[in-house]
Amino acid sequence: MKTNFYNRIRKIISTKNIFNGIIFAVSAFFIFGNPSTIFAYTLRGTGPGGGIVFYVTNNGMSGYEAAPVSTEWTSKQWGCNGTVLTGATGTAVGTGKQNTTDIVNGCAQADIAARDARNLVYNGKSDWFLPSKDELNLMYTQLAAYGVGGFNTSAYYWSSSSYSDYYAWYQYFSNGSQIYNPKSTVLNVRAIRSFNNLRDTGPGGGDIFYVAPDGSSGLESAPASTQWVNKQWGCVGTLLTGATGTAVGTGKQNTTDIVNGCAQ
Repeated sequence: MKTNFYNRIRKIISTKNIFNGIIFAVSAFFIFGNPSTIFAYTLRGTGPGGGIVFYVTNNGMSGYEAAPVSTEWTSKQWGCNGTVLTGATGTAVGTGKQNTTDIVNGCAQADIAARDARNLVYNGKSDWFLPSKDELNLMYTQLAAYGVGGFNTSAYYWSSSSYSDYYAWYQYFSNGSQIYNPKSTVLNVRAIRSFNNLRDTGPGGGDIFYVAPDGSSGLESAPASTQWVNKQWGCVGTLLTGATGTAVGTGKQNTTDIVNGCAQ
């Protein structure tokens, strides 16, 4: 458990912000740094959504994770074979989420690969989607090829990339070959999600709300379960040394100044 959370309070000068000396809600922050040890996500490690990381950028600050094998579906159609869809043709990394949206919006067929991936809720995350052709290939090369992720190496997996009105791209996880197949074919499905740390779970178990431009540090708020209500800022009228910082990065010192200067 992290012990260096600090109160989300700062010196309040205007009495408009105080009612009988009471602040109505107080939560805590945790400041973290050194992404190489506690913040960066690594290939084949656990991602912020509880999946397995298969692609990272920005020194591990952002990337993609595959949902665990327990969420995998078998015998799912791509769907709407022969239907003219708008979009869903992206193949590059970064296009799977939009492809999934295009499929769900343009195909009314129930229980299809993209719709199941979109509806997945796992580890508190509901932003999963069906991978694009290139995203799916990264899952093969960075996970399945290393024996990581519980993929069925005798199975074929759908991508969200449409080839035509009748065909979509899939991948054989035995040898990594990719080809298109009729959209009515039933294949395996594994959902993925992207992450960039903001609003994801931080190293202290809170919610990340700020990341430094160089990615070396950031701030996370403690979970709602730790929030206090009806707490005073304290020591009204007392002359304190410090606790006047307002910029990002000053809250921790403010908290130290308050605790050291206010005996209440």
